[in-house]
Amino acid sequence: WSYTLHTLQNLGPAFTKFAQWAATRRDIFPLHICERLSLLHDNAHVHSWSYTEQMLQEAFGMEYEMNGLKVEKEEEGGVIGSGSAAQVYRGTLTL
Repeated sequence: WSYTLHTLQNLGPAFTKFAQWAATRRDIFPLHICERLSLLHDNAHVHSWSYTEQMLQEAFGMEYEMNGLKVEKEEEGGVIGSGSAAQVYRGTLTL
């Protein structure tokens, strides 16, 4: 099952969302499948800090930190949560 869950997550957010939906449909799918798919509700893959930093630079410019946006890295406990389509970091904005 771990291979199946890993594959669903690597196929992208649409497949992960479908699997999350299927996990809630105990009236359609067998209970053991719903229980396994429900692991995707809370255990999404976390992407790398380098990817996050690249996205921050594209959205806010190369000097986003000098402009008052501080985002805590993963090793600093910055990742609050990760879902099928987004990852949330702890950060501060100084104006």
